[in-house]
Amino acid sequence: MAWALTEHEEKAFSAWGQCADTGTQTSDTAQDRLVSAWLTASFAGARGAAAAALAQHAHHEVMHHEVTWRSEVATGLSTQHNRSPHTLAVPTARSLENALDELRSFGCNKTLEIAARRLWAAGPASPVRGVVERSVRAPWTHTNARAKLMLLERAGDLLPADLADEAARHCLLLLEDPAPFAKQVWPSFVIAHYVHRALWRVLSAAGDSVHAETAELLLRMVSDQQKQSVEEDLAKLAAHLRPTVMTASADRIRSAALDHGSKSLSAMLLGLLVSCGDHTAETELLRRAEGGDIDAIGEIPSLADITSPTAQTLITMSTTRCREQAKEAHRGHWGLGGWDWARLLAVCNFHFPEHAEWDSVTDLILDPQVAQEHKEGAVRALTQRADQIPDAVVVRLRDGFASGLPTITGIPGLIDEAGDLTEAAFALGLAIGTVDSATALQHIVTWLRGSASQRQAAARLVTGLSRQTRNPIVQGALVIMTGDPQYQVRAAAAFSLTRGLQADAPDSAVDAAISTAARESGCRVPLAVARALHDAPPAGETRQTLQTELQGHLSALVRAAASPQD
Repeated sequence: MAWALTEHEEKAFSAWGQCADTGTQTSDTAQDRLVSAWLTASFAGARGAAAAALAQHAHHEVMHHEVTWRSEVATGLSTQHNRSPHTLAVPTARSLENALDELRSFGCNKTLEIAARRLWAAGPASPVRGVVERSVRAPWTHTNARAKLMLLERAGDLLPADLADEAARHCLLLLEDPAPFAKQVWPSFVIAHYVHRALWRVLSAAGDSVHAETAELLLRMVSDQQKQSVEEDLAKLAAHLRPTVMTASADRIRSAALDHGSKSLSAMLLGLLVSCGDHTAETELLRRAEGGDIDAIGEIPSLADITSPTAQTLITMSTTRCREQAKEAHRGHWGLGGWDWARLLAVCNFHFPEHAEWDSVTDLILDPQVAQEHKEGAVRALTQRADQIPDAVVVRLRDGFASGLPTITGIPGLIDEAGDLTEAAFALGLAIGTVDSATALQHIVTWLRGSASQRQAAARLVTGLSRQTRNPIVQGALVIMTGDPQYQVRAAAAFSLTRGLQADAPDSAVDAAISTAARESGCRVPLAVARALHDAPPAGETRQTLQTELQGHLSALVRAAASPQD
């Protein structure tokens, strides 16, 4: 087994040195050695070692078949432009599904999760769907229980309706009475934690009857006092229910929310009802907001609905917290988590200019000692309403772009992804006119040559160009980026092109790029296109064509995003 692993390592390093793929041909010698290791261990009665050898064999097969599949699909599409990737390289996709299923049956949860997450996002998603279907049909065992729940969590939206209903109902049984499952499987994980996450994803593909059953279970569980972590899971579960089901059970959910002792869970449930058009719940949230209930304020759809005295109180409180954060930062203390006070203050300032306190917002943003998490939300809030920023505030913000590039920096906190704050600052610079599109494109290209996290930051910055897609240079760059090797970059570029569609017919290259993105065999890029369609001209022919195509997608999440919104 060591020989096989050494040979694979050497091939991978050689491919890296040549800037090539790991190869579309696996080493037959190495794979044969892994099979030999499995046989030897099996004859010796070492079941653990035998399973490990076969799992490693499947690990290599997954990587090999994925590279082969990409190569075969690219070859096929180069001569058959209108073919769906799902109809190409079918034997290779089936081999990939078999390799994934081996990982599932051997209980290789971490490897399987990595593979399922990548293939769901980047493609091909059809092998993931196949292995999830096999998983739902297979009986529960100690070896595969965690893998079954993980597959539902990562790809439950790919299930057909009947299997999604079956999987969701089993999750509901586990939440209501986990004892029989624990006795049968002897799990080494916290049942409720993983079952909740599996159910959230599966509900997107399940039928209305299952959503109604979930609402019934939710009401029973909410009536009991739960730990805070369970309350958060219940609130998220409610968020995954269809609006029609929430509306049908509105009176009972509202009653449960009003009677519950937890202010946060009560406010979250009322907020979900408000999003479904429940005016009674909205009135209750506004009443609580008048009393200074911060949980209720966080669930109000628009802060413009609160009264002026309440807004003044909230602005005063937020201003005080922002100043405290700056003082603590200069003492070397960064209290992370909780409310984003700078963002809250910025949004209140927009809605109630007569009470606005902009100095605290700009001071916090421009202070390099303040943590990134404490200013990034405010930067994005300013970007979204850039046309409403007072001129004096814009002049002050330009201090963060003295060299023509953003100099807004912060101390890394719990989330230290490269480029997050810089990307947000670039988007703000574009919005207030201190950074031009040429400078932004130059920085995007620079980041695309960087690390994986920098490339993802570049992808997020691409979305800042979505309102400038009439610029032929920007448009051409976005079209090229829809073919980037990294799906995050492709998704951002496709989102920007789709969002920037005009009522008249788009350029043929743009139309082809968006159509190709919508037909990708993964889910992340088509999902980006589906979400961007809501900002596209409603009467455009391209939009109608894309919506029709995406409503037949493999993923229920994509289908839901592409459906017309009420």
